[in-house]
Amino acid sequence: MANLKLTADPRTETGSRASRRLRRQGLVPGVVYGKGEEATAFVVEDREFRRLLREGARGSLLDVTVGDARSVPTLVKDLQRDPIRGDLVHIDLQEVDLKATVDSPVPVVLTGSPVGVREGGILDQTLREIVVRALPDELPDSLEIDVSELAVGETVNVSDLVAPQGVDVLGDPEASIASIMLPRAAVEEEEVVEGEELEGEEGVEGEEAVEGAADEDSGDSGDE
Repeated sequence: MANLKLTADPRTETGSRASRRLRRQGLVPGVVYGKGEEATAFVVEDREFRRLLREGARGSLLDVTVGDARSVPTLVKDLQRDPIRGDLVHIDLQEVDLKATVDSPVPVVLTGSPVGVREGGILDQTLREIVVRALPDELPDSLEIDVSELAVGETVNVSDLVAPQGVDVLGDPEASIASIMLPRAAVEEEEVVEGEELEGEEGVEGEEAVEGAADEDSGDSGDE
């Protein structure tokens, strides 16, 4: 995995008022947390950091240079967003030791055209990222899983993921990643058909009971 690179400017002004002013200028404030050292405040263009996110910065090693300081390897620790508009509000980066393993989320990518979809089912992906543990420069861009053979009613789980050597997948192995479900209309139709069958069975049983009672009445009349 190639390291992404970010060049940022030092930030001297702090506080919510200064941050709002920066965001109005198309800039996003952030902090690089060092390894036991004082944090470094920075500012970067919003569109530049969004570009890095599209290239996988959320779970990739990011070499950051703030001003004239040396470049340091980091991972995205947290991204704060506006709860309504979804705009980036603040970026938290964490400097990492390239010789120590780290836990980081990576996207889960489905590949192939499922059999169940061709049969009329719907592919439902419930898990879109998974946390893995690896050395920072060995973190994968994503983990892929082939769902070509997935039929209606079948599921792929975390335990079905195959990670590269040196990468451990964390989380519940039985957690569902994706499944093929019947469309709601088809499920409702099945329920209606089952209900009609049950009603038909009850009707037959009722008719048999009436006929049995009639036979008994006829037999009693004959005895008298």
